[in-house]
Amino acid sequence: IAEEVGIPEEGERPGLAVFRRSPEGCPFIHPNYIKGHLRSCGKALGRALGFWGLETFVTEMLFVHPRRIPLAGEVRVEKWPTHFDIYKKGRVSSFRQAEYVESPELHFRLALVNDPRWTPTILDDMLGYGAEHGIGGGRGRGMGQYTYELSPWEVATPGEVAQDR
Repeated sequence: IAEEVGIPEEGERPGLAVFRRSPEGCPFIHPNYIKGHLRSCGKALGRALGFWGLETFVTEMLFVHPRRIPLAGEVRVEKWPTHFDIYKKGRVSSFRQAEYVESPELHFRLALVNDPRWTPTILDDMLGYGAEHGIGGGRGRGMGQYTYELSPWEVATPGEVAQDR
């Protein structure tokens, strides 16, 4: 009966935003999370950098590998108050809760289509803006800020990039 009515099993936490897990139980994020963040940075900075359509350029010319980016570190749960409006009921107060990893190190590779418009300066400016602005939920609460380190650029063939997944 509990299964039919949707009562959570012992140990489950209803309403908790969680990370996806590998079969080994390690939390990870998908590369589209990073690419979406870089698209957002491109949208915000395109005009300032004199690069019209930088958001679209990121969409079409930048690829993030691997398919699963592991989050190393202890997974914790944060709970915070929230308020929202419900149609015909008015303002409601509640709590939200989500998993987070304190100061994780993310290691991923960016494959950029060989185009003269890509420069290390543009990528560095985008990541610098993103580091200050933050990534993911909780940015309004000061979460999601990061530091980054760019490795030297390497040239790869399309076949090598495809094998890097």
